Amino acid sequence: MSAIAITRLRQLTVPQRTQLAAIYTDAFPPSERVEFATLVTAAETSARWLFIATRADSALGFAIIAPHIGHDVHLLEYLAVARTARGDGIGSTLMRHLAHELRAARGILIEVESDAACAGAERVLRQRRIAFYARLGAQVIPGVPNYRTPNYAGGDTIAMKLLWLPLCDPATPRSDALREWVRQIYAQVYHLNANDALVQKTFQGMSAP
Repeated sequence: MSAIAITRLRQLTVPQRTQLAAIYTDAFPPSERVEFATLVTAAETSARWLFIATRADSALGFAIIAPHIGHDVHLLEYLAVARTARGDGIGSTLMRHLAHELRAARGILIEVESDAACAGAERVLRQRRIAFYARLGAQVIPGVPNYRTPNYAGGDTIAMKLLWLPLCDPATPRSDALREWVRQIYAQVYHLNANDALVQKTFQGMSAP
């Protein structure tokens, strides 16, 4: 079996676009998906950093980074693996590659659906996702208990947990820095200003700086 190659791409070929769009649509519900063309355009302009995992020219997964959320801090916006390649360590390989490529940064912020907001099989699935990142060194940030994100399909907002994967700085994020990072996520990723009700509710639940 040929080795996995991970590459940052700014321009996608038609086959790459088709393969990644299929992985994206399968991996994320409509509530969490922007138009795939929007992500492609963002990658082309470097507003997003797109990393793709391939084997023999076949796309196995990808990661999308929203860069510079804070000083030397980035956000992992999306991580997805093709259904046929899950369980083969592709996700871990992508994350380790990101950690190496971004090693000069303080760390990576990660959004994960909250396991406290559901029950049964869905809760188990979300706990597994959190455990996946924990095995790679990430930790849930306890100071953002009300963190929620917009629902792209309409309806109620989505309860999330915010994780921190330290890179060159092992220190736990300070509350003042964390508030600024959260503000930048809402502004840069979700296009919400600091006066938006969702942003204000998140801030109200955070520890005072």
